Amino acid sequence: RSSSRSGTGQDAARIPSRTPRSFPWPSRSGRDKASRPCPRSPFFRPLSLPCPEKLSIVARETDNSVVIINGNGEIEWVNEGFTRLTGYTLDEFKLKKGSDIFSTSTNTHLKEAIDESVKNNVSAYYSSQTETKSGELIWLQTTLTPILNPDGSLFKLVAIDSDITAMKLAGEEIRKQKEEHDI
Repeated sequence: RSSSRSGTGQDAARIPSRTPRSFPWPSRSGRDKASRPCPRSPFFRPLSLPCPEKLSIVARETDNSVVIINGNGEIEWVNEGFTRLTGYTLDEFKLKKGSDIFSTSTNTHLKEAIDESVKNNVSAYYSSQTETKSGELIWLQTTLTPILNPDGSLFKLVAIDSDITAMKLAGEEIRKQKEEHDI
């Protein structure tokens, strides 16, 4: 991922988390992870599928890119939405752009945003511009969510990218029209 400064792309904001995100989940009645029910949440509706299958459907079918990053910043997994959005498979992306979040982003505030989100257990939000495999420049809105170990250290990061190119282009067109009107 590449990004640039506000107006050209680097916007960071944080919103406090309302639900704790830690790993591993607390044991329920001594059952192992495989037999645990899905966590109760107002965002999940009961389905007849086991929890891992529900999450698999979400990760596979969403138009958004989902990237899982380990505690050292290494990109471990991407969903099909990532490939549809960027044109890259995980292996192609690592070869072309790098294998960790820090080498693939030019966001100068990324390290601070991650440190603050881990410290406060909140998500970080920013927009950035990146180039797809075909050479097209696109704008992404990223939500970077820390998953913490029980001791509070970083276990994983989950990055969810949404394509906001059309919104950015529309905003730029409005700005240009305002400038022309003011002249």
